[in-house]
Amino acid sequence: FHSPTSVCSEKCRTVLFELNLPFTSHAVNILAHDNYHPAYVALRVAAWQQSGLPMAGESDYEWTGSSSVAANGVDCCVVPTLVDMRGDGEPKIVIDSSAICEHLMAGTGLLP
Repeated sequence: FHSPTSVCSEKCRTVLFELNLPFTSHAVNILAHDNYHPAYVALRVAAWQQSGLPMAGESDYEWTGSSSVAANGVDCCVVPTLVDMRGDGEPKIVIDSSAICEHLMAGTGLLP
């Protein structure tokens, strides 16, 4: 899930293209507030619950504008979000563009 105008989304798309990984694009129109759609927020909430990181806002639907999970906690209404279906079990939901890029590059030799 990404926004065409998001720099953080662009970073993730670049890694996907550079590694030639197949993916399904789900564009989120943040100007039309698609990032508040309950199904999208539910994905981010599930990732937040798995992460153990703090919530950035007071509630799931509060947009803080923070794209840094590490610095400010999880904002359940921002992009990008990766749902990785490559594993044998449950899909892995990864949030935060840096974490997504690290996840995609794991095992490629591109990480120090």
